[in-house]
Amino acid sequence: MNRFTYVSLIFLWMVCTISANAQINQVGFGKNRVQYKNFNWAYYSSDNFDIYFYEGGKENALIAAKFLEKEFERITDAIGYAPYTKTKIFLYNSNKDLLQSNVGVGGKKYTVGGQTDFVKSQVEIAYPGTMLSFKDELVKQISEMLISDMMFGGSLTDMFQSAYLLSLPEWFIQGAARYIAEGWSIEMDDFIREQFHEDDNLKLGKLTGDEAALVGQSVWNFIATRYGKSSISNILNLTRIIRNEESSIVNTLGIPYKLFIRQWAAYYGEMATQVNDAYIFPDADQKLRKNNRKDYTYNFVAFSPDGTYLAYSENYRGRYKVKVLNTKSGKIKTVHTSGYKVIDQKFDAQVPLLSWNNSQTLGIVGYEKGQNYLWLYNMDAKSKRQITLTRFNQVKS
Repeated sequence: MNRFTYVSLIFLWMVCTISANAQINQVGFGKNRVQYKNFNWAYYSSDNFDIYFYEGGKENALIAAKFLEKEFERITDAIGYAPYTKTKIFLYNSNKDLLQSNVGVGGKKYTVGGQTDFVKSQVEIAYPGTMLSFKDELVKQISEMLISDMMFGGSLTDMFQSAYLLSLPEWFIQGAARYIAEGWSIEMDDFIREQFHEDDNLKLGKLTGDEAALVGQSVWNFIATRYGKSSISNILNLTRIIRNEESSIVNTLGIPYKLFIRQWAAYYGEMATQVNDAYIFPDADQKLRKNNRKDYTYNFVAFSPDGTYLAYSENYRGRYKVKVLNTKSGKIKTVHTSGYKVIDQKFDAQVPLLSWNNSQTLGIVGYEKGQNYLWLYNMDAKSKRQITLTRFNQVKS
């Protein structure tokens, strides 16, 4: 081997080594998103879960471990499937901490560990502010992960084959997860009735996001009510085998798919008609917004004590604006902008909070760069004061 060949081989080895290290560092969680604090992770291991937490999250991790072990049998019985390996759960003390993590960057739910032939699953959960919501979110995300693992997981060969042959609509998996977590719910019931009031010809395959999840929940609720809860696990398992959700519904329920859709639409459409007949809708010119083409989230509105101003927020995937409408002049003014748009992560739709201190001073609570703040905006002086809230992980009211 001549010197040139020898040097070339060393250079090639160095390039490959650097490239490999770069890829390993990329997937280390907590490295790719903008971070404002360090996370020193520890974990509890139970029979079916490894639950990771950091400072301030120990108590929630213990509660999650005990709760999920109690719920594990119910969830796996409902879907008719149990995972091959333990599920990793990363618990965050608040949504602002979750936004600093890159565990879920790109929306990938599966990583290959070592030389194993199986796909290990993991989920991220931010404490939402109340224990009831926390437990609901735990069951919802674990259910969605298990159903996804059921459809796409197993050996690496199964995973690649499923990804190639099986393309499921969002309503199918997310709706099933919501139904297993909540069953029937007021939010789902109100949403689906409103949908049928506006459009009695819903196209399931075109729905995305929260809309797909809520409509999907209504479909699974209808199946459980009309055909029995055992039909849920039968449909899911058959879908895993024949790789088509419509054919699975047809073969399990014994009716044509179009007839099934008509039954589902009639079930909620009749409810919508009864409720809407007794409801008085506002006139078109009384609506603050006539459409929402940009898909903003509107969470809070607040009138000033004298009724002169109406404050509201527009949140687009974490980036929000606080606007104030002068009810006398009709003019709208943006008084505060904060947050940042996120991709492939769940944003906190409850931010910001709005409340009037008096007829001229609006209070705004939100977070920026990982820190909670209270902003006070004075309408007369057109000035804003910032107060740091150091004693709270999150503020919900």
